[in-house]
Amino acid sequence: MARLGETVAEVTENLEKYQVRESAISIERLLDDLSRWYIRRSRRRFSAVFKGGAGGGREHTEASQTLGMVLSEMNKLMAPFVPFLSEAVYRELGAKKEESVHLTNWPSVGKSQIINRSSLIDGMADIRRIASSALAKRAEIGIKVRQPLAELRIKDQSSIIKKNKELLEILKDEVNVKKITFGAKISGDIEFDTVITPELKKEGTIRELIRTVQELRQEAGLKPGDSIDLMLDLPAEIKSAVSSNEKFLKSEVGAKSLAYKKSGKFLAEAETKIDNLKIRIGVKKAK
Repeated sequence: MARLGETVAEVTENLEKYQVRESAISIERLLDDLSRWYIRRSRRRFSAVFKGGAGGGREHTEASQTLGMVLSEMNKLMAPFVPFLSEAVYRELGAKKEESVHLTNWPSVGKSQIINRSSLIDGMADIRRIASSALAKRAEIGIKVRQPLAELRIKDQSSIIKKNKELLEILKDEVNVKKITFGAKISGDIEFDTVITPELKKEGTIRELIRTVQELRQEAGLKPGDSIDLMLDLPAEIKSAVSSNEKFLKSEVGAKSLAYKKSGKFLAEAETKIDNLKIRIGVKKAK
């Protein structure tokens, strides 16, 4: 919402000066933030209906309403640039107050609102910058993002996120570490604690399994709110990790039931490897 307000102000100011290119670039940047950051970072919220109860449903509703509102307002900004596409999007979004997007009011935002949210916008930009460097570092040292690590150390002492616990939690989740510290005595801008304990290894195994199950859900044509019956045929080493994390696994993939067996009638099945150990997975829509 803060980025939307900032973009509305930028596009409006630039269009009033007939600076069309600058306006288009502002919209493109917002679209990038929306698709490559907000939507990707909110996947768990969009699928929060898996969790059951009022809390899960509320998260899903709030995330969906925010996305819908931003899409609607951004579409109005796009209307002068891509009139036919924006009209088609306007009709698809529903809840039309006017016959056409070109008859709606131009979005507006107060300057005080932008100033009050500037620290959040700057902080999130810093999070994305550090996360990009950290993910590149992971690729360099050859440790997958799905494998949790104990710590990320950051050299930048002037970072505006240093004392912001909420933003640090986002960074921890994005780069998959348990702890973030800041220190001057670091080789390079960032470094990881690369010691993988047995507990961290178990968690990494579960995350790999979750990824595979989610891919099977898509292959089976299941919707985010659909509950599934899950079948797993696992070697002893992986079954041990799963058994102690069954509740978390079922919650993340929306499984109503979990059975350890070799075969059955499933919508989608796959045989793959985790840590060079063969596993077999099957999913079907729960009744």
